[in-house]
Amino acid sequence: MRAFGIDPGALRGLSPAERFGRLRDRFESEMAFVSSVHDMLDANPFRDIVAMGHDALPLLLRDLQRRDAPWIAWVIALRKILGEGPEIPDDEAGIRDKVLARWAAWHSGRT
Repeated sequence: MRAFGIDPGALRGLSPAERFGRLRDRFESEMAFVSSVHDMLDANPFRDIVAMGHDALPLLLRDLQRRDAPWIAWVIALRKILGEGPEIPDDEAGIRDKVLARWAAWHSGRT
């Protein structure tokens, strides 16, 4: 890992919120000019957020309240972590506010 400039211990010892914050910042920095969802999902910070599992759930949900959050990546991360999610009608797919409303309603019915 060091050969690739990655310090394996860099995120060790951080709280989930601190770890998520650093990964989110790195994701946003690396993906600033990327439009391919496939490339976003392949990004190491995205995979590391998903690997956080349930620790990432409240952090993703809170981050989705930001208007500038990478919402498409975050709802995909939620679905990957949970293994399920709300049904999104075709006419609402890609519409941020509608997708997030579906997630909020679905999630509130499960907690």
